[in-house]
Amino acid sequence: MRFYQSSFAIAMVVALQAAGSAHAADDVVMMPGAETPFGGFYVGAEIAHSLANNKLEVSEGGDTLSFDGWGGNGFSGGVFAGYDHVFSNGYLIGGQIGGSISDIGSHGNFSSGGGEYFRGELKTDWFAQASVRAGYLTNPETLLFGSLGVTVAHGVGSYDYFDGVDGDSDSDQEFFYGVALGTVGIETVLSGNVRGRFEYVASYLNKQNFNFDGVELGVTPIIGSAKVSLIYGFGDPRPVEHVYANAPESWTGFFGGVKAGHEMGTTKLTVDDGGGGMYEFDGFGSNGLMAGGFLGYNHQINSRFVVGVEGHASGTTINNRIALEGEGSIETGTDWSLSGRLRAGVLVNPATLLYAYGGYGRNWMYTEISDGSNSQREHFEVDAVEFGGGAETFVTDRVSVRGEYGIVLTENILDDLGAPASLKKTGATGSISAVLHF
Repeated sequence: MRFYQSSFAIAMVVALQAAGSAHAADDVVMMPGAETPFGGFYVGAEIAHSLANNKLEVSEGGDTLSFDGWGGNGFSGGVFAGYDHVFSNGYLIGGQIGGSISDIGSHGNFSSGGGEYFRGELKTDWFAQASVRAGYLTNPETLLFGSLGVTVAHGVGSYDYFDGVDGDSDSDQEFFYGVALGTVGIETVLSGNVRGRFEYVASYLNKQNFNFDGVELGVTPIIGSAKVSLIYGFGDPRPVEHVYANAPESWTGFFGGVKAGHEMGTTKLTVDDGGGGMYEFDGFGSNGLMAGGFLGYNHQINSRFVVGVEGHASGTTINNRIALEGEGSIETGTDWSLSGRLRAGVLVNPATLLYAYGGYGRNWMYTEISDGSNSQREHFEVDAVEFGGGAETFVTDRVSVRGEYGIVLTENILDDLGAPASLKKTGATGSISAVLHF
């Protein structure tokens, strides 16, 4: 957990430092004939943090156990190449191919004081993507875009155990194929031909069956990835016949916005039986959509830096569900949440901000148990720490668009029970917001 927190922070610091060497604020020309460095061939390198949700299905004796789902998280890093064409009115289309090595996985472990153990793991160790994208230059140095493509992912499943006398192990690997939906992306010039990019991509993959000693395990993955990239473009600057009157005189002032996005989570359960035995399951996966709103205040410091405070409220459909066909189900999810945060960022041009944030919130969650005909729902509340970052760019003189990725770490959900166990959720959301500045 500390590894991905530190890596995300390092990526944000690198981006902010690079932005500090970008053009001075008054260098961006907002008039017809302004030149843009977008267009032509480019290459890039990316790092990404991902959460996964795997729907599992096991069938035996006519009964089907479905588990939606088994969660995972991890990092990936890769390279890509692409080509963009910029039209004179500021619109852009392009294509890109790339590949990444990843460590997106989850595991379950059990060990006893007598030496018995069981270990199981599902992971994605590499994937490749090809996509097309379409976007609009919100100013000569900043692009707002969406993408659509295909993903090929290599998945590995394995287990091994020892019962005190005998042991066994097995593994299998499969290729998964699916759609890669880039819900929001912002790319901006950092210096010369060097650009920075933030993008959130959700990959919906097909079902494949792992075979372990004759037992089939059906796995249907969803992977949500927040990508931070550095790009070098080979194209020469070219004029854009468009009037860019969207750079505010100052970012200082009140604002309000609405947001929507894709939310995923993984919950880690750790149980100590007090006799030398330990059970760890990382983790229970969850997946859903979110929508909400926020209010805040920005203060711009000289021509480069912006700090602010915000309050957020959102509702979500994120949940985890275990069901045995004809017998019932157990479902845990989040209804809505409130949070407050501080943020700070650097202007890479007068209309575009790269930022990081941190805050504290409360989640209203539920557990629902059903026997197939009747159900009972219980509600509870948990506190959480959140942090993340993103990019925001003006599209008119009062309206900006924000692309953001945030991580939420909840407290131990079992604290109030006094049990020798912990249940902690890690959530992640990729979102896009429309912001009105007053």
